[in-house]
Amino acid sequence: MTDPETKKRNRTQKALHDSLAELLLEKPIKNIKVQELTDRAGIHRLTFYKYYQDIYDLYEQMQQNLIADMGYLMIEHNHEEGEIFYKHLIEYVDANRNVFRVLFNLNPSYQMYYQFMIALEEKGKLIWLSSQVVSDQLAHADYFVHYHTSGCMAIVARWVNSGFTESRSEIIKMLCTMDKILTQGLSEEVRKQHKQ
Repeated sequence: MTDPETKKRNRTQKALHDSLAELLLEKPIKNIKVQELTDRAGIHRLTFYKYYQDIYDLYEQMQQNLIADMGYLMIEHNHEEGEIFYKHLIEYVDANRNVFRVLFNLNPSYQMYYQFMIALEEKGKLIWLSSQVVSDQLAHADYFVHYHTSGCMAIVARWVNSGFTESRSEIIKMLCTMDKILTQGLSEEVRKQHKQ
């Protein structure tokens, strides 16, 4: 059970993350002032400094939280069917819309996006290489992991950039269809390599 102080801290940090994400969609980080951010978040300026040194520290922690949360999501739910895993993924994206709008913005912060994709690929590679479909028997498995991760995130990015126009269930279905096609192709490739 979470104590009241931890709950309050989490709510405050979420409000600051969301407000920073909103502001990043409007202007570059260098033009964002702490007072403007705290006004938007409905938090006192001194409270901001209780948790962060400056706007850049908040941005860095927001980025690290996103990467950690996605890594946890992948590890925690990797044993589940694709549809259940994607349900958790899409719920997380939907609950953090502004952060993902920043991540997948048409003029993105490439550092945030690049670090995010590297972290996803590392976790994805561990999961894929431990699976029965993709193993070290498949030549160039890391390329398949990159292709899969990039494809999944491209679908999510398209959904985010379209303003979340499709329902969550439609996006989950697209992701599951892509997985099914890729898995069938990889299984065939592994069979071919075993015959050689």
